[in-house]
Amino acid sequence: MPPPEKLLTELTKIGGRQPRTHALWVDERDTPADIDAKRDRLIAEGRARPDDTFVCVRWKRPGEA
Repeated sequence: MPPPEKLLTELTKIGGRQPRTHALWVDERDTPADIDAKRDRLIAEGRARPDDTFVCVRWKRPGEA
């Protein structure tokens, strides 16, 4: 078993994670509920955490004005 100092250091490193920024690709037809669902899906998949920053990137399909 590792010494207690090493365990304490590892626990401290785990808790010190900096929030990340994630881009949510949304189009004009997405409702606020759709956008929240995309954010929640990333969190549920373990790819993001609730304290991360989420930025909505709007895009248009070919042929949309």
